[in-house]
Amino acid sequence: MPSATLSDFYRDKKIDFTVGYGNNRLSISGWWRGEILGFELNSKSWINEDGEEITCPYPDSEEFEQIAAALYPLLQQHY
Repeated sequence: MPSATLSDFYRDKKIDFTVGYGNNRLSISGWWRGEILGFELNSKSWINEDGEEITCPYPDSEEFEQIAAALYPLLQQHY
């Protein structure tokens, strides 16, 4: 991906995801409703911006988890 697409000009300040994948493990993190949250698909765990495990955030956790579940088979197939 060209580095220019990672600049603030191209990023949405409200929903902005980072995807991490390796060893068949997927994590997504990013801004979500003004907070930085992370979700690890394989362990089904959530973390806050300090790396502390948190309870499943409301009201959008299901949608966040669905994004991760949809990405997982694509990443397995291509990486």
